[in-house]
Amino acid sequence: MGNGQLQRQVGEVWQDLSRKEERGYYRVWTVIPERPDRYHKQARFDKFRELPEATRPVWAVAVAEVNMILAAATAAVEVHLWDIQDMELKVTLKGHTGQVWDVKFSSNETTLASCSSDMTIRLWETSSGNPLGVLRGHSAGIRCLAFSYDGYLMSGDMDSNLCLWEAENPNPIKCWKAHEGNVHSLSFSKADPSMALSVGADGSVAAWFINREREESVLGGRFAGGDGSAVLSVATHPLDTGIVAVGNQDGGVWLWFFSPNAATGEAEVTGHNRLRGHTMAVWFVEFAHSGCLLASGSSDCTVRVWDVSRVERPTLTAIFKDRVFDVAATVSFSLFLPLLFRVSCMRVYLHIRLFRNLNLFSARVLALGAISCWWLASRGCEMFRCQFVLVACCLPWSCVAAMTRGDSHEELDGRVKLAQEMMRQRDLDALLLTTEANVRYFTGYFSSFWQSPTRPWFVIVPALGRPIAVVPTIGEDAFSRAHVDKVVTWPAPRVADEGVSDLLAVLTELPKGSGRFGAELGTHMSLRMPLNDFDRLKEQLATHGRSFVDGTDVVLRTRLLKSDNEIAKVETTCRSMSAAYGEIPDVVTEGMSEIEACNAVKRLFLSKGVDDTPYVICRAGPTSYSDIIGQPTERRLQTGDMMVLDAGGQIDGYFCDFNRNFAIGPPAQDVTDVYSKLFEATDAALQMIKPGTRFQELYTAMAGSLGISPTGGVGRMGHSVGLQLTEWPSIHPDETTALEEGMVLSVEPSLDIPGGSGRFLVTEEAVVVTKTGYRLLSERAPRSIPV
Repeated sequence: MGNGQLQRQVGEVWQDLSRKEERGYYRVWTVIPERPDRYHKQARFDKFRELPEATRPVWAVAVAEVNMILAAATAAVEVHLWDIQDMELKVTLKGHTGQVWDVKFSSNETTLASCSSDMTIRLWETSSGNPLGVLRGHSAGIRCLAFSYDGYLMSGDMDSNLCLWEAENPNPIKCWKAHEGNVHSLSFSKADPSMALSVGADGSVAAWFINREREESVLGGRFAGGDGSAVLSVATHPLDTGIVAVGNQDGGVWLWFFSPNAATGEAEVTGHNRLRGHTMAVWFVEFAHSGCLLASGSSDCTVRVWDVSRVERPTLTAIFKDRVFDVAATVSFSLFLPLLFRVSCMRVYLHIRLFRNLNLFSARVLALGAISCWWLASRGCEMFRCQFVLVACCLPWSCVAAMTRGDSHEELDGRVKLAQEMMRQRDLDALLLTTEANVRYFTGYFSSFWQSPTRPWFVIVPALGRPIAVVPTIGEDAFSRAHVDKVVTWPAPRVADEGVSDLLAVLTELPKGSGRFGAELGTHMSLRMPLNDFDRLKEQLATHGRSFVDGTDVVLRTRLLKSDNEIAKVETTCRSMSAAYGEIPDVVTEGMSEIEACNAVKRLFLSKGVDDTPYVICRAGPTSYSDIIGQPTERRLQTGDMMVLDAGGQIDGYFCDFNRNFAIGPPAQDVTDVYSKLFEATDAALQMIKPGTRFQELYTAMAGSLGISPTGGVGRMGHSVGLQLTEWPSIHPDETTALEEGMVLSVEPSLDIPGGSGRFLVTEEAVVVTKTGYRLLSERAPRSIPV
């Protein structure tokens, strides 16, 4: 393929970076080495955007470099094979019944292997997509795969075990316990195909040596993978069997130097270097084919490229980051093209540096592939033939950089003016606000001091102008920086008069129109002041010809549609929570009490970037649970339990609310059946979400899928989310409000376990309504129950 053809294939299609509605896609970039002033940005797999949105999230990719085929494991429990040259979907591979976690091509590219939480490996013919067989032998979901260069296949599962296979044999050659907890990543040595490395949640790296004369003999030795945190990724040096790179959960990238001994199975560590820069989990590391470049991808939204030609002194060469595109929780950079050019190593670095400030990448990077440089000189990385092509598989998640903390005065002005327009329509002179969410929404005042119940806080939104704050003196300085016109104070606590006289003075000084003031008196509202004080205030206002009426409608409808920045806050919270939920099997174990599990989950949420976790419920019981609102207990988790974790995390005061279910040991069949029905019911609702659909129609769709009464019986099956954990409107059979772009929802179907035991299951996903449909904010729950 010539340079001109490559430019036509990849470079001619430019993507408008402002088109935020295109969610879930593959991206292809290329660097043309002979033109350092040229780079070609994003060719699109157009057919990918025509697929149902539920199939778009991609968990893993692999590339057949000679045959130019891309394999992608999607959230729809399918594997897609794409023709990279034509950018067309060739075939969809179906057969797995659980989430597909990894895909790998054999070294000769004739076979594709896929592994799943359904505990199987499926083999496919690359050219046609025809199934070649199913490998069974694991007793837990399978997380990762690796092919050796001489045809062996190794697999690692979520219960610490490895299995070694010959591709044509449905039974494993050998299975053995490798780590404590999840096996996260595998890599066969390119320099010595008899050596493989595995890494796990226990923070260790294990080297395994396969005896070719006695295939049932596998020797191995383990060493630490860094600082004790879980090791998530591993790559072997292509030329030196004694060098391995690993990525850690704490953001560390480590180069380990060891002396492998295949005869004894020992791996004696001789040294190590830490490459510092990432601030969050490093989900993938990969050496270039030359061995002098190392790439690492992280949850901090960056891909970093390191010069490791001198392994004792590695240096950072380039950083790829994007503040514009909404990209995925899963990104893979995996494709390299045939040998085209010869350029010096330094010139290759120059081309990479061109991207440093172009902000081409953003995502929580979970998968990363080889950078295409072949080593042509004997030493020193002196000559390459290179064509960089980066294939990104993208999910509908924004990077943290898209979120701005706080509320701008422009946004607050818009909220106040919208409320004032509604007030004019309802003939209200002002609006009295007393509760945390409403005061924050209209003034930007955000504080934990709301936890002190002895002091009321009052904000008046007049018919014209900015709000007025009537607050205790302790809040004067904070409110002076809020979006208010003036601050009136009193020295609280003052039992005889907790600001009532001051509030009365402000209200009666306002221009009198109808004499009606709106207050938080209706459904979904509450007053945060003593009822006796409110009654006294009403009596005194009456002497001035003024009165209170219900202003709930104004507040609810003003807060209903979220701005881009509000959505970004919810989405960022959801992303952090999704990352935490994915690690629950490594954190919550049999024998823990519900309280211990709940506290561990809270720590995990905070470690993933959530500011606070005001709401975390952990309940479990034999086969299932009987409530999802009670406090956790001292009851110990045991085999046969079903556990629900329902959490509302916050970032900058904005909630994301969704739950996840986990089984302690294999779940009962009736529980599995109910979970599958709930998964399908959620899909039924998601397919209905678009502007114009009524909330009651979402309820009807889920009820119909579950086979329950469409007129109620289980309360609601979801709600809105924002500054409060649950907001109006609810997904309820009587709710006639229509969906609009900018609404944020939690879709939450539930169903009883058969038998009349009073136990049930509930699932939940967070979504935002878009112009044409919806976008998932939470990472979609797996189709089968995580064990």
